[in-house]
Amino acid sequence: MNRNIKHILFHFKWFFATVIFVIFSGFVGESCMLNRWAQRREISRLKDEIETYQKKFNEDKKTIKRLKEDPEAIVEVARERYFMKTPEEDIFIIEDKHEKK
Repeated sequence: MNRNIKHILFHFKWFFATVIFVIFSGFVGESCMLNRWAQRREISRLKDEIETYQKKFNEDKKTIKRLKEDPEAIVEVARERYFMKTPEEDIFIIEDKHEKK
């Protein structure tokens, strides 16, 4: 029986070496499959973030171009984005009590 086990191990040594290599490279070490999966997920998230910032950049670029070309746009952006007012007007802010803050 002992001789049969040695014979089987010797006969399938390359198979066992391949299995051990696949297990080691797949689940142990820096570049294991679990790490690669996490890195792909992180790359996908970062690509989405880049796309979001690219859209915001394009919108801001259009706003800057509009501000350079149209003096009325300066007033509009100041009122909408920064809640500024002219000296001769009053602004009343009404808050909803039921709205969560």
